[in-house]
Amino acid sequence: MRKYITGILTALMVVSIGSTSLTAEAAAWHAGTPKALRGSWSWYAAQKVDPGWDTFHISAHKMVSQGRGNPRMGYHKLRYRSLGHGKYQIRAYGPSSPMPPRHAG
Repeated sequence: MRKYITGILTALMVVSIGSTSLTAEAAAWHAGTPKALRGSWSWYAAQKVDPGWDTFHISAHKMVSQGRGNPRMGYHKLRYRSLGHGKYQIRAYGPSSPMPPRHAG
């Protein structure tokens, strides 16, 4: 009788462990930028110490930022991951020196 109960308990454990579903997740980091972030973004940073405009220009594989008297900086090899609810984390490589200023004309 004891062997019979031990066998049933072992079988139930194997079935319950085997029936647990393993969820698969997509790759955490994706190349490029999400379509929701592409375009030109600017906002006014109303700080007491250093107020001014910050801008970002984001394309599929490049990003350029400039803000409050700082030089334009270009970034490449962009990678992103979704943090949920329209939030993203972006990784990028930047140049060792600032980009030249943009000339009108």
